[in-house]
Amino acid sequence: MQGQFEVSAIDLSILIGYLILSRVLALWLTRGGAKDTDGFFLGGRNFIWPMIGFSLFATNMSGPLPNSRLTQFRRAPRAR
Repeated sequence: MQGQFEVSAIDLSILIGYLILSRVLALWLTRGGAKDTDGFFLGGRNFIWPMIGFSLFATNMSGPLPNSRLTQFRRAPRAR
């Protein structure tokens, strides 16, 4: 049995409070941000090599993996 879904005032206030808090926190944490494009795109060249390697690995695995799994199942031969 499916119930009726209602959004009450407390739900909206929690959602709006969360969105405001996340924006305020992001602005507060980036207040001493990059002053130029090198600082923004390269992090001021202050990264250590394990963090660069992990970033490359995570970026490489995030996009193609779900797509390759989908095409693997889609192209599988049908059993008769």
